[in-house]
Amino acid sequence: MQKYTLEVTDWTVDGDFWEYRYEIASASESVVSITKAFFSWGDSYRIDIAGGENEVLVLATVLAIDCVIEDSSSNH
Repeated sequence: MQKYTLEVTDWTVDGDFWEYRYEIASASESVVSITKAFFSWGDSYRIDIAGGENEVLVLATVLAIDCVIEDSSSNH
């Protein structure tokens, strides 16, 4: 299991990145829940964002994590 801390925010990202199920939290509250939709054309995600959160920052974070996972899997 991997865990990341985003230095730009107080968010932590925790979960099973290889299963594409993870959560972004601020302190002890869930900010975002992310799951990857399999059996679809291309990469599709379900992203549940708590009200009042910065949606652009959430999407940028999800894309950055996806890039890290893809880069890591292509290096193996």
